[in-house]
Amino acid sequence: MTHGRRIALVAGVVALVIVGGSRPAVAAAVDVTNGELTYTAGVSIANALVVSLAAGTYTVDDAAESAFSLGAGAVAVGCLVVDANTVTCPEAAVNSLNVNVGDLADSVDLATIVDPATITGGTGNDVL
Repeated sequence: MTHGRRIALVAGVVALVIVGGSRPAVAAAVDVTNGELTYTAGVSIANALVVSLAAGTYTVDDAAESAFSLGAGAVAVGCLVVDANTVTCPEAAVNSLNVNVGDLADSVDLATIVDPATITGGTGNDVL
């Protein structure tokens, strides 16, 4: 590759990064460590999180998210990805919740849970 082509290639890559600039979507994460169910929202998502408890199962549902990732602890205690924006975990594996919805205007509904919870709203006009 000649020096001129190398400079043009580097300039093109820099322009792509600056113009394209978008980062790949980061999936929301659910994990369970020492009984604490942790939910961490994806970046730049106006979350609409509902965590509910019924029939011995916690359901974590966020219609705004396009994907969930499960941490090793969540998998170990039996949490399952139900669909692109829903995860279930057995109530017996959970004794507290830690929710972080991060940036933008988010809503969090934990109305039916029985375990203690910590909610971090981050920036934005949140309804917690």
